[in-house]
Amino acid sequence: MVSDYPAGAKLESIGLRDIFDVTICAQDPDVGLFKPDPRGLIIAAGRLGVAPSEALYVGDRPEVDAVAAERAEMACAIISRKGQAVNQRHICVRSFADLQRILFG
Repeated sequence: MVSDYPAGAKLESIGLRDIFDVTICAQDPDVGLFKPDPRGLIIAAGRLGVAPSEALYVGDRPEVDAVAAERAEMACAIISRKGQAVNQRHICVRSFADLQRILFG
């Protein structure tokens, strides 16, 4: 989870805290910048032990999330009801169910 704002308490309150191995926000001392700066994504990939090029970032704002992923050289899926593609490196899907079908068949 890479968020511009602290997400730990929110994830805890909706019962999703345990599904994320890494939670990072822009206010973390080693990040210090909001997206579309790629630093948070790059740090998250490093903490997960993968290269950014081996990761998929899922966001909801193409103008911020897709740009950050592009700058991090990371693939990106944007969840949007508009369903518009961002560019060749990023896809746009209408729902998590659609993303699941693309990733896992």
